[in-house]
Parts: sequence; C-alpha cells; structure tokens
Amino acid sequence: MPSRLIPVLARRGLAATFVLPVLFMIAAPPAFAAAVTSPPTAPAMSAPAASADVAGLDKLLALENEYVAAYQIAIDGGLLGQPALNVALLFQSQHKAHVDSLIAAVKERGGAPVVAQAAKVYAQGLNASTLKTPDAVLQMLAKLEHQGADATIAAIPGFKDPALAKLAGRLLADQSMYWTALEAVMQKPLPTQALTFGQ
Repeated sequence: MPSRLIPVLARRGLAATFVLPVLFMIAAPPAFAAAVTSPPTAPAMSAPAASADVAGLDKLLALENEYVAAYQIAIDGGLLGQPALNVALLFQSQHKAHVDSLIAAVKERGGAPVVAQAAKVYAQGLNASTLKTPDAVLQMLAKLEHQGADATIAAIPGFKDPALAKLAGRLLADQSMYWTALEAVMQKPLPTQALTFGQ
C-alpha cells in the first residue's frame, strides 16, 4: 500500500483497527501467522471436571424428558385445536432432538444417560388430571418452558467444557423461543421488561 495512504486511513480510524493488522499478517512469517490465527487447543479435562459436566448434562436431560412427556400429555388430552396442536407437535419433536443430543453428549464422555420416567409419573407431577381447558394446557407448557430456560441459564456456568456450554446455550435459545410462541398462541402480550429469563 502506498505510504501516502496511511495518514488518510489513520485519519479515518481505519489503519489501527483493520488495515494495519491485515498488512502485518500478510508480511508475517507463515509460522507466526498460523500461531496467531489458529485457536488454542483446549486442555485435557480432569476426571472430576468431566464427571461434573456429565452430571450437568443429566440434569438437563431429565428436564428434556419431562418436556417430551408434557407435550405428549397435551397432545393426547384432545383439548388443543389448531394452530396450538401443530405447535405442540413441533415443539415435542424438537425436544426429542434435544434428548438425543444430550444422550450422545453424555455417552461421549463415558457417562450413563438418565432414563425417562414412566408417563404416569410425569402426569402426576404435572397435575395432568386438572387440565380441563386449552388455555390450562398451554399455560402448563409455557410454565415448563420458562422454568426450563431458567434452569438452563443456571446450568451453563457450571460446564467446564466450552462445547457443552454452547450446547446448553442452544437449548436455552430454543426454550425461550418455545415460551414466546406459546404465549403468542394464548394471545398474551410480550414482556414489558428485559431479562425475562434467569431471575
């Protein structure tokens, strides 16, 4: 780059933030450039850290198993019309995908995935017999999704493996989306304040 352009770029605030670093990388020896651009290798995890990560995954898996069961209760109850029924079917299918992802992550780390409970256990815990209206069913699902988002937020800082923290973050993004959609189906207004989850 001609030297007369550097003062112009510097005056525009571009040289220090973009152009000069790029020129430096081009001119640097290949070995140095590779060292700068390559992400650091993650250190091997200790056994206690890996065990703690598996325990965290199993907690999230237990919740996801409950969500799958809750949506099945909603679907089988016969109270949901359209579009609520299709929403429930879609969200249940995605929660099943969450279950599969968590089971795979637990197994990859040598752990034993927590097993889902019997359907009647979930039905009792969710007081399914008291759900008599479509709104009651949707409120139950929305409450679960909100609680799930809160629980996932609480779990994320405990993961030592960044890949698992990222997985939990992706679960959280889905849970917040599900809650928002269920609230919309019930024609409820959006929250008026920020930081809706993780209180």
